[in-house]
Amino acid sequence: MCGFECRGGFGRVRIVLVGLLVFMCALAVNSPAAEKAEVDIQTLDGKLRVEVDGDLFTEYIYEGYPKPFLYPVKGPYGMGLTRDFPMNPDVEGDAHDHDHHKSLWFAQDKVNGVRFWAEEGRIVQDELVSVSDGENEVSFTTKNKWLNPDGEPVCTDTRTISCSTLPVGRVIDWKITLHASHGDLKIGDTKEGTMAIRTHPNLRLTNDPGRGVTTANGKALNSQGTRGRELWGQRASWVDYWGKIKGKTVGVAIFDHPTNPRHPTWWHARHYGLIAANPFGLHYFENMAEGAGNMKIPEGESVTFRYRFVFHKSDSQKADVPQLYRDYAAGRDASIPDNYELAYWQPFDDKSALDDFEFTDPSGWRFAEKEMNGCLETTGKSSYKPKVRSPRIIALLSDRKFGDFILEADLLQTGREYGHRDMCLFYGFQDPSHYYYTHIATQTDPHAHNIFIVNDEPRTKISTKTTEGVDWGQNEWHHVRLERDVSEGTIKVYYDDMSEPIMLANDKTFKEGYIGFGTFDDQGRVDNIEIWAPKMKKRSSDFFEKK
Repeated sequence: MCGFECRGGFGRVRIVLVGLLVFMCALAVNSPAAEKAEVDIQTLDGKLRVEVDGDLFTEYIYEGYPKPFLYPVKGPYGMGLTRDFPMNPDVEGDAHDHDHHKSLWFAQDKVNGVRFWAEEGRIVQDELVSVSDGENEVSFTTKNKWLNPDGEPVCTDTRTISCSTLPVGRVIDWKITLHASHGDLKIGDTKEGTMAIRTHPNLRLTNDPGRGVTTANGKALNSQGTRGRELWGQRASWVDYWGKIKGKTVGVAIFDHPTNPRHPTWWHARHYGLIAANPFGLHYFENMAEGAGNMKIPEGESVTFRYRFVFHKSDSQKADVPQLYRDYAAGRDASIPDNYELAYWQPFDDKSALDDFEFTDPSGWRFAEKEMNGCLETTGKSSYKPKVRSPRIIALLSDRKFGDFILEADLLQTGREYGHRDMCLFYGFQDPSHYYYTHIATQTDPHAHNIFIVNDEPRTKISTKTTEGVDWGQNEWHHVRLERDVSEGTIKVYYDDMSEPIMLANDKTFKEGYIGFGTFDDQGRVDNIEIWAPKMKKRSSDFFEKK
C-alpha cells in the first residue's frame, strides 16, 4: 500500500531507512484519518448524494429513468470507476452501447415474464423509508414497485444501500428483498441480470476502436483463480476487475454474500466491462435444461440478496481482495470494533444447526425449510413452566458464554397482531432464573417492548429508553442488533435502522452469560445469527433439552 517492497541484500543503513518508511506508512494507513473518513448524505430532488470528506462519492438517482441506479461512483483518488454513457454521452472513449447498463444497478429479465433488465418494465421508488447519517457510514432504505409495460405492479422490493470507507478504498453494500406482493412471483432463467456494474472503459479487458474505446487495460480475477474472459458463466464468491486510469491502478471487487440463495453465484462478466452477479441463468451458464434456473416465490413470501462493491487502490493482490471478502463474509463492517472477532455465525443452511441449541421445550421448535435455505422456528407451543414469571419459549446457544458482544440476527414474527406480539433476545444468561432479555413488541408498556432482568423474581423492566413499539408486518423479516458493554453496563438495541437504538439500559448485574432467542409466549423465526466479541468462553450449559 506504501508503493515499495522490502527485499534482501540491502545495506544496514538502507534497511533502517526502509524500516522507518514502513513504520511511517503503517501509521498513515492505520491512523484515524486514513480509516475514518467522514461520510455524509444529502437528500435532493430525485436523488440522494453521498460525499466522503466533502467530495462526491456517488448519487442514487431514482427519478427520470426506468430504474434507480448509482451514478457516478468515484473510487480512490476521486476517479469515476463506472461508465458515463448514457447519463453523460459526451465523454470521450466511452462506448455508446447497451443503454440499459446504467453505472451500478439491480434488475432482472423474465420477472413474471417482464424484461426489467432491458427496461421494458419500470422499477419505481414508492417510498424513501429512512436515511441514516453516521460518522463513517451512511445508509438509506427505499421501497419500490416493479411495474409491467402497462403500469401494473408485478412485485415490490425493499432495498438498503450503505456507503462507507476502508483503508484500501470505498465500499457500497446493497441489500435487496424481493416481495411476492402481487401474487406468486417467478424469476426466470436468463443471463440478463442481476446485481450489476458497467465499469470505466479503462477497466475493460479489450479495446473496441469501432466504438472509440482505445484505452482498455483491465485485468480480471475471481475467487477460484480464473482470469480474464474465462470468468463469464463461472461460479465464484467474488470477482475483481482492475486497471490504470490516469496513471493510477484502481479496481472494483464485487462480493456475493454467503447467505445469498445459490451461493456462490454465477457471473455474467463480460470483457467490455459488464460485471453482474446472476443466480438465475443456469441454462446459459451451465448448459442445463431451459428453466433450470427459475426461482419461484409464493405469494406473500420474499427472498433477500446481499452484495458488496469495494472500489480499491492497486491490483487485486495488493488490495488483498481475498481478505476483504473474508471480512465481508464474516460480517465485519465499520461498526464492529477492531478487537472483536466473529465468535459465532449461523445461517441455518442445514438442519444440523439445531445441534447448537438447547430448548425450554424442544417440541415447540423446528428447522423450517424455506425455498433456498432454512431458519430456526418456534410454533409458540411450550409446556415449560419457569420458576418466576418470565418467557417460556427459549432456544439457548448452549456451548459458549459472552461478556462484551455485538449480536445481529434476522427475525420474523409469525403470530397474530396484538399489543404484546413479540420476539425476544436473551443474554447474560446465568441459569433459568437469572438473565437479561429484550422484548421487542408491537406496543410498549411496563411488561412489553422493553429490556428486562430476571433475577430470581418476576421480570423487571430496566430500560432507560424505549420506543412506542415496532411494526412486525406480515411475512416480513427484520434485522436486529444488540450491543452489550459490561464495563459500562450499557445495553443498546437496534431494529432495522442501525443508526438509532430503539431501547437503552444500564445494568452490571450479570457480567457474562449465554445468548438465546425466542419469545415470551408467541411464535416466529430466527435466521442469519452473527455474534462478535473480543473474547468468548467455550463452556457447555445444561439448563434445558436438546432437540
